[in-house]
Amino acid sequence: MNKTKLIVLFFSFVIFGIGVSWSIANKKDSEKEIRSKVDTRIDNSHYWVKMAEKGYVEFNPDVKAVPGTFTGSRIKSLSVVTEDSPDVPVTEINSTQSENSIFADPSDPGVVLNSNNSTQNPVGSLYGANDLYSFNVGETWEGEVQGAGGSNSGDPTTAIGLNGRWYV
Repeated sequence: MNKTKLIVLFFSFVIFGIGVSWSIANKKDSEKEIRSKVDTRIDNSHYWVKMAEKGYVEFNPDVKAVPGTFTGSRIKSLSVVTEDSPDVPVTEINSTQSENSIFADPSDPGVVLNSNNSTQNPVGSLYGANDLYSFNVGETWEGEVQGAGGSNSGDPTTAIGLNGRWYV
């Protein structure tokens, strides 16, 4: 009988030990422990994909934007050549504005961001990619033609993120 009790006691400890180690191995991290594993100072998409794969952060939701429709040029001006060109002068400052990139805010189509190469007219100083914007569907524009923060060696592009951040 002693041998039977000893065997039952041994197997009880074994089963109890397996159960405890299994529950520890399957323990979910607390919210505080998860936050301590994520470094929010890192600005690298590969890092954030890895954090999302580990379950520490959520992937960005897939938000479908309504596709744009080109309806042709409606420019009516004596001083602008209108060959269905998307290049539209958005300021009266005497400067060239070419190779436009324009982006409407996906959250508010009335907010429009524009950037283009601009120079003095006649060509003198190269200003680089400027930043011009409108809050009323392009009726009036604000911004600067002297560059958005330095000269550039290429054609500018613009974007407005779903979080509202502007990019030139």
